[in-house]
Amino acid sequence: MQIITKGKNIRLTDSMRALAHEKLARLPRYVQEITLAEVEFSVETAKSVVDREIVEVTMEVNGQVLRADARAGDVG
Repeated sequence: MQIITKGKNIRLTDSMRALAHEKLARLPRYVQEITLAEVEFSVETAKSVVDREIVEVTMEVNGQVLRADARAGDVG
């Protein structure tokens, strides 16, 4: 599985990258056909402080695209 991490309006730290890799490394236990996982960290300034930081994960599994996102006040 190839994991790509990127940031939008945020500077990625080594700990953020490590956390993303650590969490995604657990997924092959449940789904072995993951070929690509893309993690994007971003910050929206117009939102409230509680959910202004966003993490989006897009995965390619068996030719299908799976997507999830989460919002929080602090991503890492």
